[in-house]
Amino acid sequence: MQIKKKSVISSFGPSLLGLGLFQDSAMAYTLDLFNDVDENESTIQEAADSTLGDGGVLVTHTSLSDVNVIGGKRTIEVEKITGFEPNEPSDIVKGAVRPSVNKFIYQSPSSTSGDFSLIWDGDFGTGIDLTDDGGIQQKFFQVDIEENDLGVTLEFEISDEATPIPNTSTYQQSIPASTLGSVYFPYASFSNQSVLKSAQSITLRSVDAPEALDLEFSLVATAVPFEFSPTLGIVIGGSFIGFNVLKKRRHWSRPMGTIYEASSRKRFREFGFKIAATLIITNFSRHISHNMELVPNRSLLYT
Repeated sequence: MQIKKKSVISSFGPSLLGLGLFQDSAMAYTLDLFNDVDENESTIQEAADSTLGDGGVLVTHTSLSDVNVIGGKRTIEVEKITGFEPNEPSDIVKGAVRPSVNKFIYQSPSSTSGDFSLIWDGDFGTGIDLTDDGGIQQKFFQVDIEENDLGVTLEFEISDEATPIPNTSTYQQSIPASTLGSVYFPYASFSNQSVLKSAQSITLRSVDAPEALDLEFSLVATAVPFEFSPTLGIVIGGSFIGFNVLKKRRHWSRPMGTIYEASSRKRFREFGFKIAATLIITNFSRHISHNMELVPNRSLLYT
């Protein structure tokens, strides 16, 4: 039984040292929660295209909450690329925001392909720095995918809408079939990354989407790395390693089983665990409060 205790303590310290370097991500600025449409227009926002070669169909909703939709404005554009004859009732590509289920839903029927774009170009003030949220560095776009039966290539395009020629930053990523959950688009992979610091419009589009595609999003946002503090991991891990070393030294310097040694080890162990628990609670409380402050995005996007 004593050997088992040594194994647990010995391995727990290095594990926490490694955990200190662990990174995940947490949502920061919300681009769209898909829970808001212009009630003066309808209860949903839908664009549908049944005509080949018409350049697509756009539907724009304004007067949206800038807490739920960045800039308070969203445009859906869909275009039928291949399919049967124009205006065939069953041959329509559709993109819709349905607040009742908090989703953007894109569908194309069998033997029909198309593409969609989601465009956010509302009130961005003099431009939004998508890489910074009050000193918190952003490093990704995040798309939460709820349905993706065939796979799709998605592309972000950021524009500063400068005149006469806007500057743009783009990056596209292929999403394999059946990939669900959060997908990340790293800023480091974008072209012309300086545009991310002065965004006036953001577009998320499909690229050469396949026929008969069913695709659903529940969130588009920026993302900030979530880190289990390296300092915290080193302190806690080092404490357990130090405890293990000290225990071994005591084992050789004092008679086995003495009351002094047993009580001393117990007090040291209890003290170490109290410190570890306090540091863990403090660290995670800080991250939780920070994330609650960031989600959903505030109106402090204007620079």
